[in-house]
Amino acid sequence: VYMIFTEEPSHTFPNQKKYHDRIVFSVETPFQKIDITKWKGDYWVYADNIIQFSTLDEQMYYEPFVHPAIFLATRRSNILVIGGENGIILRELKKHQEIRKIDLVALDTGLLAIAKKQSIFTSINEKAFDSNKVNIYNSSAFNHLNDFENHYDLIIIDTPDPVDLEVNRYFSIEFYELCFKALTNEGIMVTQAGSPYYATKAFQAIYNTIERAGFSTLPFHNQVVTMGEWGWVIGSKSLNKKEMKKKILAFQFKEINTKWINN
Repeated sequence: VYMIFTEEPSHTFPNQKKYHDRIVFSVETPFQKIDITKWKGDYWVYADNIIQFSTLDEQMYYEPFVHPAIFLATRRSNILVIGGENGIILRELKKHQEIRKIDLVALDTGLLAIAKKQSIFTSINEKAFDSNKVNIYNSSAFNHLNDFENHYDLIIIDTPDPVDLEVNRYFSIEFYELCFKALTNEGIMVTQAGSPYYATKAFQAIYNTIERAGFSTLPFHNQVVTMGEWGWVIGSKSLNKKEMKKKILAFQFKEINTKWINN
């Protein structure tokens, strides 16, 4: 009876046996296998059977990821997003009217195409890709950074954890040095850095590597209910750690519409 009156697809996906909750969308891109399950009105998005986010609490991941780094940036005109193909980072960036241009370099162009059109993704990212401020690049992130030296006010890096040689490149000193060169003199960079609780040594290695690339670093973390303890690292070309922490603690978050993050 439920199947008759719901808009959800009625067929069973091959991956269903791997999940307790019902799969409502499944696709394989050249980069990864994407499954979306649904439970009590919320969605869980998995990549290769690993949770990426849930609509239950995604704001606890993406709001601290994006907004503190934006407020630290002296200028906020030109933003670069590396990864972030699901569009949620773009959704948060759109809350800042002073941003003039957002360039996105996609790692998984298959996921990007899905997130721009598929109804579950567009309901989550609020059709952020439709903004005329957003420019999509399918080139290598390394080549892109080389081509835009001293250009960006903020670089946001949302790539998968460094679990293989392909993804490890985005956590290397060579990559962070390219980010350093691509930023303006007062530029800010922020990257997801895995779990400081479950992968403490990896988290420490990431912010140590960012420091070796020339940045002052500020690591921070949050307990995301569906994902566990998660961490990020902010790098600054002009502010030291004490100055960054002082500025972040002074933010009031009154000028933007957030669901979770506040002073």
